[in-house]
Amino acid sequence: MPEAPPPNTISPNDFVSIFAEMLKAETDKDARVGKLRSIRARLEKAGCDMPAVDLVIKLRKLEPDVAEARLRNALRYARWLNMPIGAQPGLFSDDAGLPSVDAQRGLTEAQAYQEGHAAGLAGRMPTDCRFDAGTGMHARWRQGWDDGQAALGEMLGREPEEGETLKPEKRTAKPKGGTVARGRPRGRGGRGRDSQASA
Repeated sequence: MPEAPPPNTISPNDFVSIFAEMLKAETDKDARVGKLRSIRARLEKAGCDMPAVDLVIKLRKLEPDVAEARLRNALRYARWLNMPIGAQPGLFSDDAGLPSVDAQRGLTEAQAYQEGHAAGLAGRMPTDCRFDAGTGMHARWRQGWDDGQAALGEMLGREPEEGETLKPEKRTAKPKGGTVARGRPRGRGGRGRDSQASA
């Protein structure tokens, strides 16, 4: 029997107000997606190999030793598959030069902001910053942390009290495995233990 819908207890004013907030959030999200697409298009127009950029983005999320191992393993598998890559002399030499100090600083500031935003969104303490207090990197990290906390507050539907660090709501873990119709634990392959014994 289908579940009955919940009673409609929201007032018209609350409905319209909250719905307007939802529309704004969706618009902001669409604007962010549009901006990201625009930036990617600029990279491609400037001569970037975008699949290589995507690979670098994935590798950035890993610890350096894990990223190196991943690249090394990919080249090993390519060699095992007789793919003509990874064996050329000078494969990893690069004569393209390095970015300027100012460009590197801008990247480091963006990374500090991103780290801070992730920390704020995860509910970590503002003292968890790895940058020294009073530095520009610390300020960018803290700006990101504040924005991450604001985003978390929007998700939770509340603002933090003075000096409070918001924490994400804990998710209740789903029980591992499953049960068969008669309530017995599943064995391997999703069948009940009785059916495994008779198989």
